[in-house]
Amino acid sequence: MELHCPSCGKIADSAEFIRNFCKDCFAGNFSLAEIPDVIAVQRCAVCAKVRKIDEWVNENKRVLSDIIAMKIKSPYSPVIGDVRLKEGRNSFDASFPIEYRVDDVKIERHASLRIKFDQIQCIDCAREAGGYFDSVIQFRLLEEVHRKDLDAALESLEPKVKKFARQLETRGGRLHKLEKTETGFDIHAAGITPAMQASHAVCRKVKHTRKLVGKKKGKDLYRHTFCLRFEVPKT
Repeated sequence: MELHCPSCGKIADSAEFIRNFCKDCFAGNFSLAEIPDVIAVQRCAVCAKVRKIDEWVNENKRVLSDIIAMKIKSPYSPVIGDVRLKEGRNSFDASFPIEYRVDDVKIERHASLRIKFDQIQCIDCAREAGGYFDSVIQFRLLEEVHRKDLDAALESLEPKVKKFARQLETRGGRLHKLEKTETGFDIHAAGITPAMQASHAVCRKVKHTRKLVGKKKGKDLYRHTFCLRFEVPKT
């Protein structure tokens, strides 16, 4: 007996079928996904990063597409295509194609929703505002220098300090404080891994130590010190 769609009467030879219905009628009669009209995304009011699960990342179309995909509930393996964004006041209107797989049959549809941003502070910006830092980077000379030559020798470190600051920011760290000492420069920064990477990017001689400074939720908290030593410039 030839299979007919009970909704439109199409026969199996002329259309793809899913569970006794033609593909179009199946998509029209059954819910393929739960897609919210509005999704809330946390965005830092200071640095404009957005929260993706438990991570704060730079906002871009790919990141927003991933967040949208996580908000769609469907048993049919939805894959969203290129997302079009129209910016509004503290929001985006997003529209996108979406593809489902039902019993190995592909169904293509179009969907839209609004992304509404909740303005808060990310962890890094909140810590910076509170004076938090987990790394100290010390810029020092390899040799002792006579006091009359010290100012000139320390001046030679300033380009290294500026290069480190750029490297730190590029890697996602934050510079909290920069101070000149009697023997060099000290930087207070947030971000242990960026501080370590930036240190090795500007200096071959890096000494890394750490000191226990407390506990949080049962975990030890350490402050890391990176001592960078540089050759004294020849005069």
